Amino acid sequence: MRGIPPERASATRRHVAQLLHRLCAMAVFPLRLMAASPLPRGFLPKVGAGKATGWIYPDEDARLLASVEVPLAWRVFYGFLHREGLRRSEAARLTWRDFDLERGSVTLDENKTDDPCAWALSPGVAGALRAWREVRAREGADVGDDALVFVDEQGEEIGHWCNSNARRQMSRLAWPSVNLCSAACRRG
Repeated sequence: MRGIPPERASATRRHVAQLLHRLCAMAVFPLRLMAASPLPRGFLPKVGAGKATGWIYPDEDARLLASVEVPLAWRVFYGFLHREGLRRSEAARLTWRDFDLERGSVTLDENKTDDPCAWALSPGVAGALRAWREVRAREGADVGDDALVFVDEQGEEIGHWCNSNARRQMSRLAWPSVNLCSAACRRG
């Protein structure tokens, strides 16, 4: 354990300890190479507090969403993520059927926790999505119930390369690199 560089995360130290514990346990049984494990019960180190994650401030959010240098599709996607807090993979799979834009709600049937949920959209989000749907319809895009809501400029799914595009957009605008799609934005 002393051989692990000090800059490694506490979770890494715990994973190494788990592996050592497992190897010693296997040496005892079934291999019967040792009479008992040299590692005491409770040997595993605790995992420390999580690392701080980045976010963007309201003034940065406003500048990003107002910037004509950032394609409109990405601004709509970023704005939705910031206000609703979904994981980018969850948001990228949303179809128009998942929204009730008249009542201002969204339903998320499939997510990481397998716990379907529905909630009221943040103020202004339903109106922004209605406007986005109208823009897409004027462009001749599919805006039917089964069409993806968040697509890039070519009409392709937007979420699979969100972080790299976010960093590129932020650097073009001379902002610090921030993970625009981080879990730090998720709803509480």
